[in-house]
Amino acid sequence: MLRAQVEISQVRQEIDRRLGEKEEEFEHARKNHLRAMDSMQASLEAEARAKDEALRIKKKLESDINEMEIALDHANKAHAEAKKAIKRSQGNLAEVNQVRVLTKVRKYVWQIISLS
Repeated sequence: MLRAQVEISQVRQEIDRRLGEKEEEFEHARKNHLRAMDSMQASLEAEARAKDEALRIKKKLESDINEMEIALDHANKAHAEAKKAIKRSQGNLAEVNQVRVLTKVRKYVWQIISLS
């Protein structure tokens, strides 16, 4: 009977030892999983911040593009008006040149008539 009690005691000690080892393994695995989850959470938060920043930049760029399109439209209209003004000026210059040439011709003709 004493021998049975010693064996039972040894078996209990072995079970307690193995149970302790398993508890340590479990605790180690739990800590590893917690670290992995913390790392994934940090990555997820960083990704969310990056996405928010990308959306902010996208909106800013869209706004900049809109402003540039408006500025381009104004520049195109100003360019068209300038072309019209240049054409008008060229037309006026042509008229002035014609008047100048006609004046010279008349003057020349009057000189010839005066000499005759």
